[in-house]
Amino acid sequence: MRWPVLALFLGGCLLGADARKYAGEVGDSCEETFQCQSGLVCNSSRACAVACIDDEDCPDGQVCNIEIDDSFDISFDGCIDEDLVEETT
Repeated sequence: MRWPVLALFLGGCLLGADARKYAGEVGDSCEETFQCQSGLVCNSSRACAVACIDDEDCPDGQVCNIEIDDSFDISFDGCIDEDLVEETT
């Protein structure tokens, strides 16, 4: 009875390692953040992006896109190109 449990455990470990090995890089498509490499988030455009809290966390030419909706829900959308930022007045 121990061998099937051990086989399932080892199989799960191997599959988990494969999933991390093939995690999305910046710009790769995703549905959820776990599909992106560590330090990246799956943004609202369904692409892996650098996780950030402030513009200083982003590469040159990008800004941190944090959105707050009418219900005050906060969405950390990661770093995006400066020219993609919608101006609000």
